[in-house]
Amino acid sequence: MDLFTFVLVLIIISLAVCSQQNWIIFGTFAVLLLTARSFKTIILLFVSFAIIFILGKSMIEYWPVIIIGLTLLAIFLGLQPEETKPEPYPPEPFGGLFGGGI
Repeated sequence: MDLFTFVLVLIIISLAVCSQQNWIIFGTFAVLLLTARSFKTIILLFVSFAIIFILGKSMIEYWPVIIIGLTLLAIFLGLQPEETKPEPYPPEPFGGLFGGGI
């Protein structure tokens, strides 16, 4: 899951909570939960869902702050050192597409 998808789902869930459409909330939550690739994403999804669902109607005034805070949390949890990939073996000195070699 990339950050754009996460922020889009947060906005959809926030609007659904404000308009009290529970089926949209649980539907987007289920779709995002089924398509999550990492354990950090699932934990972040549960935390975000709990925060948004607990605040409910009181988040109408503060939804931009909540979205920005959860986005920063997602960026913070998404930062990890890049894995070093093993370098491929170098080709033989004279072995190319046309054969050769010694």
